[in-house]
Amino acid sequence: MKNIIFASCFLAICSIICSCQQEYTLTENGLEANVDSTVIKIQFYSPEVVRVVKSKQGFTYEKKSLAVVKDAEEVTTTISTDDGSISISTERLKVVLNLRTGAVSYLSADDSPLLTEIADGSSFIPKEDIGESTFAVKQSFKLEEDEFIYGLGQLQNGKMSQRNQTVKMIQGNKDTFIPFMLSDKGYGM
Repeated sequence: MKNIIFASCFLAICSIICSCQQEYTLTENGLEANVDSTVIKIQFYSPEVVRVVKSKQGFTYEKKSLAVVKDAEEVTTTISTDDGSISISTERLKVVLNLRTGAVSYLSADDSPLLTEIADGSSFIPKEDIGESTFAVKQSFKLEEDEFIYGLGQLQNGKMSQRNQTVKMIQGNKDTFIPFMLSDKGYGM
C-alpha cells in the first residue's frame, strides 16, 4: 500500500514538472517557443537588431515586412535557461523570454533593462477583415517612470511624447501613421 501511494505521488510530481516545462527550438539566428497557444519567434538580424514575432498556434501566415528589409546576418548568440525563462544574447543585446507567460524583456549587454513586456501583455482577438480571418492584436509594455516615447507618425493630438496616449492607427485626412516608436532610452520598435 505504501508503495502504491509513493508511486502515485511520484507520478503526480513528475507530471506537474513536465507540464510546467515549455519547449523551444533553436533556429538559424534565434529560437522559437510555444507558450500556451502562442508561437514566439526571436530572430537576430545583427548583434543589436532583433525581431520578435508572436502568432496564434495553428494560424498560418506569410511574414512580409515593408519595414524590415535587411537580411539576417550570421550572429553569434549565447543561450541560457533559468527558472522558467530562456535568454538569448549577443555582445550588444539580451532578450529574455518567460516560458510561463510569454513576456519578452530586452536588456543591454550590461543587463540594464531597456523594455519589458507585461506578463500576459499580448492578446489576439479573432476578427474578419475584408473577408479574411485575422486578429486584432494588442501588446503592452512596462516603461520606466521618466521614459518618453516619440514617433508613430504625424499625429494631430498636440503631444510630442506619445506616452499614455491611446492611438488607433487608422489612416485619415489629418493623421499619417508610421508604426515605429523611439524611446529616449535609445531603443526603437
